[in-house]
Amino acid sequence: PERRAQPVADDVAMAQLTDTQSCQPALLAVGVALTRLLAQAAVTPHVVVGHSVGEFTAAVAAGVLSAADGVRWAAVRGQAMAAIEGDLGAMVALVADLETVRGLLVDGAVVANVNHPRQVVVAGTTDAVAAVAAAATAREINAVPLAVSHGFHSPVLAGLDLAAAVDSLELHDPTVPVASCIQDHIYADAA
Repeated sequence: PERRAQPVADDVAMAQLTDTQSCQPALLAVGVALTRLLAQAAVTPHVVVGHSVGEFTAAVAAGVLSAADGVRWAAVRGQAMAAIEGDLGAMVALVADLETVRGLLVDGAVVANVNHPRQVVVAGTTDAVAAVAAAATAREINAVPLAVSHGFHSPVLAGLDLAAAVDSLELHDPTVPVASCIQDHIYADAA
């Protein structure tokens, strides 16, 4: 960790922390720290789940990954995302059901997350997401642009090659079940 002799302005600190290269490992580290804090208070999970980088936090909490491998993975993932060139994309949250949102999609935009039956997130290229937001607004659907650095969970990130980083991870059987946020079942053992 870096220690600075002088305080950093709030806007500079916020920009640095929300940059995906820093944010990915920071999110994982905070999740692991909270899990360990809860364990010290004798609060232990019966099942774990997380979304996006949180799924790796869940894997650490379940013993599938070591904390060191989890943070290393999140750092490599963040660095790879930060290295993307060109249109980094965007995201918008829509207060509408999935069917309605699917009807608003244009080329370059996809459903990234279904957070609630009436709250769906769209991600993709900057122009495509802006077109979806404009179409939603025209239909009086609340569209909230998300303050993110990339169009996460979309084809904008399709060019990432993280196979070597994934292959380097030492996986273990979970000590508690890990529910997938991508599939409708508990993860299998490491073997």
